[in-house]
Amino acid sequence: TPPSKQPRLDFRDGTVSQASLDKLVVNFVIGGMQRFSIVENPSFVDLVRALAPHKTVLTRKALMSRIQEEYMEMKDRLKQELSNVAYVCITADCWTTFR
Repeated sequence: TPPSKQPRLDFRDGTVSQASLDKLVVNFVIGGMQRFSIVENPSFVDLVRALAPHKTVLTRKALMSRIQEEYMEMKDRLKQELSNVAYVCITADCWTTFR
């Protein structure tokens, strides 16, 4: 199988870097279209602390900052990619809902 682009928690040795944990939380919020406030939810905090007891949970402000950084990086990559094409076709699916 191809290597995963998403960082994984390795429970065998009980260690995960703070950066990896933060990235996983950002991906969880973005990918699941979660509210930013989920990082303040006591159940979510308990889950993260149970899985990575010596790490800290991102604050809402830090999460928003990380997501803004991700947005700016993706926007720059998209601009770069689109600068190399002559035509772009855009479509919209207005019939499908996420929730």
